[in-house]
This record gives sequence, C-alpha cells and structure tokens, in this order.
Amino acid sequence: MTATSNPILTATLSPTASSAKPPTFASIVPSIGTYNYIGCYQETSNDPAAGGTRALSNGTMNQSTTMSVESCISLCGSSKYAGLEYGDECWCAQTLNPKSMKQSDSNCTFTCSGNQSEICGGSLLLTTYERNASAGISSNSANRVGGSGVRLCYWAVFVSGALFFMT
Repeated sequence: MTATSNPILTATLSPTASSAKPPTFASIVPSIGTYNYIGCYQETSNDPAAGGTRALSNGTMNQSTTMSVESCISLCGSSKYAGLEYGDECWCAQTLNPKSMKQSDSNCTFTCSGNQSEICGGSLLLTTYERNASAGISSNSANRVGGSGVRLCYWAVFVSGALFFMT
C-alpha cells in the first residue's frame, strides 16, 4: 500500500474598494405627491369580525412585478387610500375598513418588487397611504412687507372647479 498526499489548497479573498458594496436597506416612503403614509395596517379579509371584507374594499387591485410606491400612487389616481401588500400588490379604495388595526411599522417588511429600497407591505399587511384632504391648496408665504418681519400668506383654494384666493 502506498500513501499518497493530497495537498490542501487555500485561498484568501479580500474585497477591493471597487467590489465592496454597502448593504441596501429598504424604508417606508413618507409621502408621494398628495399621498401621506399613515401606517402599516392589517388585512381584514381573513378576520371574521370584518365580515370577510378587505382593509381597502370596494376599490381596485393591481399586481405587478415592477410595483413601487410611486407606481401604486399613480395607479390609485384620485382614490382616498392606496395600500401595498406582498411587495407586488397595490390596493386603491375610498375607505379604510375600521376593523383594520394599525400595526407597528416594523411589521411591514416586504420590499417592493420594482424598487428594492422601498417597503411595500407584508403578508396580510398593507403599507397604507392617504390622499391629503387639502390636495388642492397651496400657499406662498415668501413675501414680506417692508422688512418688518410681517409675513403675508396667500392661499389658493379650489372648490368645485372655482379658484378662490385668501390672505
């Protein structure tokens, strides 16, 4: 019997400055256009107390492999609420089911299928946005009178297609 030796090869790899990348962390988008983030809400479709209705019911649902908060808000148009679930679902509705309970933001952990830096809900959890009720209001408070520190505010309000100005 002859003994043979098998050399053991070892290699050490060390990252170079060009190959090392910092980790990317997803976060909740606080607002997009006229929509503001209001919380991580539980889906109610499996909740007997909710009667089988969804958290965002009587609306529309879109599913896409390129879903992002921006694309969902765009899809929801004039809906009062926009909610993202499972990373690729966008729900739009005029009402948020009162049986849907707000959860800790840390429970919504799915990244958006179309933008890995954004959070798009979770399993039976909706990253929920509400359209700002004053979406048609703008202000300009940049004007000052005689340098006295008095600030004039002008408000433009759109009501039923009519434009009103107030100071």
